[in-house]
Amino acid sequence: MGYVGINTRLSSPNKTFRLARYSDELMRYYARNNLRACKNILRWNDEHDIRVFRISSSMVPFASHPANKGSWKIDLAPLLAEIGEYAVDKGIRLSMHPGQYTVLNSHGEATFKTALADLDYHTSLLELMGLSFQARIILHCGGRYGDLNKSLQRLEERYLELPERIRRRIAFENDEKVCGADILDLCKRIEAPGIFDVFHHRLHPSLPRMSEREIIEAFAQTWPDGERQKIHYSDQNPCKPKGSHSDHVDLAKFLDFYQTVSDMELDVMLEAKDKERSVLAVKEALSDTGIYRTDG
Repeated sequence: MGYVGINTRLSSPNKTFRLARYSDELMRYYARNNLRACKNILRWNDEHDIRVFRISSSMVPFASHPANKGSWKIDLAPLLAEIGEYAVDKGIRLSMHPGQYTVLNSHGEATFKTALADLDYHTSLLELMGLSFQARIILHCGGRYGDLNKSLQRLEERYLELPERIRRRIAFENDEKVCGADILDLCKRIEAPGIFDVFHHRLHPSLPRMSEREIIEAFAQTWPDGERQKIHYSDQNPCKPKGSHSDHVDLAKFLDFYQTVSDMELDVMLEAKDKERSVLAVKEALSDTGIYRTDG
């Protein structure tokens, strides 16, 4: 099991500044500190036997903005290589998840070009870390734009036209509004891994005749041989609008879910607001039951 972006006990790896103050020197200063903070998180994860982590997309401020000419790719290359080597040596599997505006099937050409620039940044970061294509970049399908079938067709076409270095890193995830678990069909057609998000599926079920385990097994068929399948898990925050992640994973609900998949080879990303604290709490709860397996 793993968590997303930051560790609540350590310095943040996504500190930034206002664009109006932009300079390459300031960008590199913040990026260097963010990368060091990321390295500290990975070290903490190793000490606590947490082998799955999603890197913050904001480690290099304004990395895909036109103001940033990319000097970080040279100046920060040694530090990035050091972080990647550490992750590989410790068996920590890394991924990234661009924000909601990185959309491949947008009608707007400007939005599409912005998405390409953002994907190039994410890919460059993982490449400079020396990570294989198994370090995934996770995307949602994008918008409906009035006709879901046409939107998915546009997504498929643009995905297949991406540079290979970007395309081979992408995995698609079901969302809670547009593309439910039926995104599985797209992943099969384009031969891209599909990430099943349990929380999104419960909000937007699209394969009602299949159990969650059966859906996860179906998604497993989209993953390349030798690569661990990844899924996402979280709960609804009872005090916020529908679709808001909870502060903490509901241990009783997770135990019920875990019982159905405990024999499967999965990386489970817990998307709770309290980050590593939920991972530790879940591991402790599972350990108390005697059913928790730690096999890498």
